[in-house]
Amino acid sequence: TRANVLMIESELAVRGGHFTDAVTAIEAAGESHRELGLTIGTTLCAAQRAEHLAAAGRLEESAAGFRDTIAVLESLDQTAFLSTVTIELGEVLYRLGEAAEAERLAIEGEEMGAVEDVVNFAWGRGLRARIACLGFTMKKNTARAIEPNWMSAVLNEPYLKSELRMVTVRLLHSLLLP
Repeated sequence: TRANVLMIESELAVRGGHFTDAVTAIEAAGESHRELGLTIGTTLCAAQRAEHLAAAGRLEESAAGFRDTIAVLESLDQTAFLSTVTIELGEVLYRLGEAAEAERLAIEGEEMGAVEDVVNFAWGRGLRARIACLGFTMKKNTARAIEPNWMSAVLNEPYLKSELRMVTVRLLHSLLLP
């Protein structure tokens, strides 16, 4: 469908660093879904728009977009997508310096996800580990960040595997600092 093509075009635009084009394409995809009466498609396009805004460094707009998406997903009782978007909002808030709220959202996203949703579990734990490494909640979450179950969850996910490496480096670095 036209919406699918636009979604792919928006993703390619982000990868090429063309954020304005990416946002324009994903907005058009969302409109196409809206015209077809596909509420979940429209909502997922809104979440992708928020992702693109975050990639462009437009964090306040991204956070607002994720909050709007969360409200719609809650009204639709779509917990599968809601868990992911909740952790994504946590990522943006972390970048905005709101560590406590980011941590709360990471935990909430992990808890609402299905048991087999190891990617969100690992992603939430990765966010929490980064927060811990910054010293916001070091005593509470450092040990949890390097649990074997968390590490095994990322072995087949390239992004999360690199996330694990970065968390480990930050953790070790923070432990060596006076």
